[in-house]
Amino acid sequence: MRTSRFVVKILSAALPLALATAAPVAAQDDDALPFTGAAHGYGMVQPDEECPPVDLRSVFTTAGYVSEMGMVQLDWYNCTPEGSDIAGIEMTFVAENGDSVSAMHEAHDVAPVGEDPALMEIAYDFEITGGTGRFEGASGGGQLALTMAWPGFDTNYWPTLVIIDGTIAY
Repeated sequence: MRTSRFVVKILSAALPLALATAAPVAAQDDDALPFTGAAHGYGMVQPDEECPPVDLRSVFTTAGYVSEMGMVQLDWYNCTPEGSDIAGIEMTFVAENGDSVSAMHEAHDVAPVGEDPALMEIAYDFEITGGTGRFEGASGGGQLALTMAWPGFDTNYWPTLVIIDGTIAY
């Protein structure tokens, strides 16, 4: 009986200390909201001499739904890489009302062709770098999973699906 009272006293004394030190962490987590969804559209390449060494720019335009934004248009473009790293790619999520979220994404060790040579799957990490309207000063990030029908460069239209899984604070 004495032992249980002693344990209760220790826990009672430790609980306020634990809550006081955990509160700032909990407050930070409370600010982050789910930023998840899906968009589909297409990708293509365009000749661009400002994109050496292959002189091609990959351009993607998609539309879908993202939590915290509703219906969105998601666009991005980048110099088509020669190797397996894709970095420094700016992308913009634009909501129906015109408010936007800006992000950067990158992928490393991208296989040129997966198990199915007609399908390319790329996992990206993204970081939210700001926004406009109600998303001004937004931060957060997560992962993007891109699945693209890959008929090769001869067919310049690649149906694309993007799955977004992250968090946003604004």
